[in-house]
Amino acid sequence: MVKLNLARRPLSRGFTLIELLVVIAIIAILAAILFPVFAQAKMAAKKTQAISNVKNVTTATMIYLSDSDDTFPLAHIIMPGGLTSYNRFIPTPQTLATAYTTAAGLDALGGFYSNSLRPYIKSEQIWNDPVAQSTTSVYNLSITSGTGSSTPPPPAGTSSYSYAMNGLLTSYNATSVAAPAGLILFSQDGMRKTPGCWFANPAMYCPNNSAACVYQKATSTCGTSATVNGDASFFSRSTGGLGFDTYNRQWVVSFADGHAKTRRIGVYSTGKTDPRVDPMASYGGTDGKVSTSMTRWYSAENAGGCHAYMFRPDLDFSTWDAAVENL
Repeated sequence: MVKLNLARRPLSRGFTLIELLVVIAIIAILAAILFPVFAQAKMAAKKTQAISNVKNVTTATMIYLSDSDDTFPLAHIIMPGGLTSYNRFIPTPQTLATAYTTAAGLDALGGFYSNSLRPYIKSEQIWNDPVAQSTTSVYNLSITSGTGSSTPPPPAGTSSYSYAMNGLLTSYNATSVAAPAGLILFSQDGMRKTPGCWFANPAMYCPNNSAACVYQKATSTCGTSATVNGDASFFSRSTGGLGFDTYNRQWVVSFADGHAKTRRIGVYSTGKTDPRVDPMASYGGTDGKVSTSMTRWYSAENAGGCHAYMFRPDLDFSTWDAAVENL
């Protein structure tokens, strides 16, 4: 005779409200710990991408040099027909020019570095910084009568540009650079990127269209002569109002010898920065966004300042002259 086991099985027991609250609290604590770590890892990945981008642009420039008798591309162009020369907001590609569309004009625009380097770059996306923000409302695409004319934003899908060439190297022979490992070739324009056009930074003054535009050591009259090319320059501090704090105060740059890295700059500092590594003497001590609160480092051959100090190709980066001025 088979006996049946009629003993009752214990009922399954669920979580109590207290237990659920404890688990939720633990998850919340872990999330609070891990989310900043994930954010930092994401930012680090973007910074690595930015360094790779500017390295690729620099490598393209090195190849360009080998094809161009070791002469850097143009960061300042002279338009035909007596128009003013340009180093700012050049349509890229040049076919985006909406007013000056003659063959000679387009050819001149094509000589600007953001256009002349295009055959050496596989993807235009390497100009596009991962954290920079578009500033379509603050630039011009049209070149006419010697001035820029405001135009609508470029077509959808137009590439954006973030890394600006050192304009003091326009047409400069690479073998004449005093310290290639110390001289910045490309740098971020802070948090700004612009679709459809780009510029040199620093930009060199070349007011005489009938003379070559090549860097020369500043003189005591730099910036005051209307005919001397290449003896003065300026570094833009506007960044479209977006500031210089790109990767936790790290500035992505490359150098004339071809290497690229990030360099810490003095955003948010209240005192003077180091003129050997920082383009700005001070950032106003706030958020590094208000351009009027910033001052720039210049060489000081005269009271007005001449060249953007740390971008001069004849600087040896080992013995620094004391003639620096902040404006």
